[in-house]
Amino acid sequence: MDKKKAAAATMAGVIAASGAAIDGAFDSPSDILRNDQPEPVVQPAAIDDGSTDTGDQDQEKSKKSGAKQGTLQEKILELPLAVRVIFVVPLWAIGHVAVMGGELLFTALSPLLDGFLSFLTLALIMFIVFVLGVKLMFPDIPLRRIINRHTIKGVLIAAAVVFAADFVLPLAWPEYTRWKFVGLGAMSLLAVGGLALRFGHKEEKRRAREAEAEIARREAEEGELLYVSSMGQSFTMKRPKK
Repeated sequence: MDKKKAAAATMAGVIAASGAAIDGAFDSPSDILRNDQPEPVVQPAAIDDGSTDTGDQDQEKSKKSGAKQGTLQEKILELPLAVRVIFVVPLWAIGHVAVMGGELLFTALSPLLDGFLSFLTLALIMFIVFVLGVKLMFPDIPLRRIINRHTIKGVLIAAAVVFAADFVLPLAWPEYTRWKFVGLGAMSLLAVGGLALRFGHKEEKRRAREAEAEIARREAEEGELLYVSSMGQSFTMKRPKK
C-alpha cells in the first residue's frame, strides 16, 4: 500500500512538473492548438560596451532559457492536433493551476515567513547573549554545559514571550512604535538576564553538591576531616582509620 501511495505521489509530481513546463512555454491553450510553427527566437547581437562578466553570464543564461523554451514549443507543435487536445491542453491546465496556486500560497505565507525569520533572528541573538553572559559568570564552564536542550528550550520560550509582547504592545500603546528597538532590546536583556541568573543559581547549587560529595569521599577514603569556615577557609585534620 505504501509503494502504491509513493508511486501515485511520484506520478502526480511528474504531471505537475510537466504541466508547469508547458505553462511556461505557452501563454494560453489557443497557442497549443495553432497549426503554424513558432517563430524562431532571435537574440540581438552582443555589443561589447565594456560591461562586466556578470552581464555576459546573465545574457548567456537568457539565451539558454529562450532556446529551451523554443525547443519545447516546437516539439509540442509537431505533435498531431488530437494528441495536443487530449493530452497537452489538460497538462497545461494542471500546470497553470499549480503555478497560480503556488504564487497565491507564497503571497499568503510571505508575512508568516517574515515573522518566523524575525523570531528566529531574535532567538539566535538572545541565545548568543545568554551564552556570553553565562561564560562571563563562570569562565571555567565548558560550552557543552551551557548549550543543551534545556537552555535552548528556555531561550526559545523567552524569545516567544518577547516576540509576542513586541507584537501586542503597539496595539495597546501606539507610542511604542517610536521606541520599538529600545523596548525590544530592554525586554530581550531582561529575559536573557533572568535565564542567565537562573542558570547561575543552578550551577552554584550543583558545585556545592559536588563539594559536599568530595568532602564525604575524602573523609571515607582518606580518613580526613575537612572543615570549611564561613569565611571560605578550609582546615584538614587527620584521624585514625578504622
